[in-house]
Amino acid sequence: MKDLLKSKLWLSELLWLLLSAIFSLLLVFTFFKVTSVFGDTSFGIGDTYFIAETSVFFFLVYAAIGSWTFIMRAFVSKFKNAVQVIFLALFIGLSIYLLHQALPADGVNKGFENDGEWILYAPFSSLSFQDKLGVLGDMFLQGVWTVWLYFGLIMSFIGLLGRLFWLSRRDME
Repeated sequence: MKDLLKSKLWLSELLWLLLSAIFSLLLVFTFFKVTSVFGDTSFGIGDTYFIAETSVFFFLVYAAIGSWTFIMRAFVSKFKNAVQVIFLALFIGLSIYLLHQALPADGVNKGFENDGEWILYAPFSSLSFQDKLGVLGDMFLQGVWTVWLYFGLIMSFIGLLGRLFWLSRRDME
């Protein structure tokens, strides 16, 4: 891979990596109203607040911003720049990991838990039959989107690795 040996290409991509990180930090601390830099923090989206580690939330935003940045850069170069494809594969791998960490392991348990071991569930039994069907339909659609997101990210990751192998094999000939 001739591209991997050129330091100018690496510096260019590292600059885009740094710009993505700066943009993600600005987005996290301005748009999402993060209240603390270290440890658990609350961050707001509109009138809803979530509690999470700032670093995990930053990496989630950074993975999304970095993925789109390198998708656009790789698309413009027609996926011929191996360094861009490497960074894109790393961002998609990070997205898969963070998605796996962010989604609950038990898809049925949609309640809120605290350290005291209590769970607060939505009052499903008090809903009318029509509303119950709507909730079940929403849960089904949410599950379908989660499966497609996992599938799409994993297939993209495998495709990018295949493209890297093809680029390395082409350069060796």
